[in-house]
Amino acid sequence: MGLVRALVIALTLGIIVAVRENSWLDRSVMILALIGQAMPSFWLGLLLMGVLGVTLAWRPILGKGGWEYYVMPGIVLFFSTIRR
Repeated sequence: MGLVRALVIALTLGIIVAVRENSWLDRSVMILALIGQAMPSFWLGLLLMGVLGVTLAWRPILGKGGWEYYVMPGIVLFFSTIRR
């Protein structure tokens, strides 16, 4: 799930950024990639558990359920794929 999401988003953003060089979008994607490379995946997982589970009171970290329980692991795997 994370790899598929990473491929779809990376290809789409790569094509858009290649067309619009040196724009604000190019800089934003570069900063997002830099953050993805610099941040350890375990730290991102803990950060998302705190933000999504505690601050927003959306608890996809407890129990069993539907698609919402795949959002946070998908985001962490997406950023892990960006690094490699």
